[in-house]
Amino acid sequence: MTTGTEPAAQAQPTPSAAAPSSSDGSAAAERRGERRGGRRSGRRPERRFWIGVGAGVAAAAVVGGILAAVLAGTGGAVAAPPSDGPIHLWDPASEQLAEQAGAVFDYDRGLDFAASATDPREPFVCPAESTATWTFVSRHGAERAGITGWKAYSASGFDPEPSVPGRLEVLLPVAALDYQSDGSPADAAQLRADGGTWSFGLACTADEGRTVTAAYTRTIHVTPGTGEFTVDPVDGD
Repeated sequence: MTTGTEPAAQAQPTPSAAAPSSSDGSAAAERRGERRGGRRSGRRPERRFWIGVGAGVAAAAVVGGILAAVLAGTGGAVAAPPSDGPIHLWDPASEQLAEQAGAVFDYDRGLDFAASATDPREPFVCPAESTATWTFVSRHGAERAGITGWKAYSASGFDPEPSVPGRLEVLLPVAALDYQSDGSPADAAQLRADGGTWSFGLACTADEGRTVTAAYTRTIHVTPGTGEFTVDPVDGD
């Protein structure tokens, strides 16, 4: 082993020396440390670099291909996640289902949500851990973001006389777009001005509206400026 006081000439090993030098020992320790850190040992740094670059490029290509396929299948838009149950638009005056094919609703049209396409008084049932309910509008993918991630929303409430005692039921929540103004009035106004494709529905929540325990939603298309909207049919309509 070479020390700081020995002349350099004494540190010359023969090519066939079996005993590792201190630098070899340090390199071995370093390689062991690399193995513990999850990196391959026994490769030069520049070789590891190019291997890593190649793997990164390959992974990016795979992810990019998957993303392209998803976007191609949705027209470039994020698909709405499935609803936790049926949700339908009803006319409270006539007690008739309002979502006939081709129906266009005014921004301030009075509408109610119901959990059935045949019974306007079919309630929504929230999980037992729920503490509040809201009607809301959000971008696709943000349905479970709660009040901090929705575009517009309005407080709803539980039925004080549920059809099943002790069950958390929501009866006839308001489904008018102009009613979704409990959050930011500016955001609600922007929703009307910008229009676009949104999720519209009812959410059961905990943690003062920040944790969504269930979400019942439909996809709507809002006309910029007027706020008129249409609703996509559900499977089977």
